[in-house]
Amino acid sequence: MLSEFTRARSQLLLKQPFFGTLCLRLKPVETEDIPTMATDGKQLLYNPKYFLGLTDQQRVGGLAHEVMHVVFMHMVRLHEREHYLWNVAGDHVINLVV
Repeated sequence: MLSEFTRARSQLLLKQPFFGTLCLRLKPVETEDIPTMATDGKQLLYNPKYFLGLTDQQRVGGLAHEVMHVVFMHMVRLHEREHYLWNVAGDHVINLVV
């Protein structure tokens, strides 16, 4: 499984060096505790079943999406906001950009 993650991260690095370089700074963590993918700004968590169900292009896009949460500092700017709504709003902004 890690090889598929590594392959997607390598593709991101080659296609979008800015995002790929930032992605390399996030520690990959495989977990079934989340349904899709997430980041805390230090780790990039991904559900292996979800990740394997994506196309190569969707995997690369998913990694870029999570990196954008870090770029926009969504974790730092959460403060006392409701986490779920803050994440949905952040996802919306990221999806407009990526």
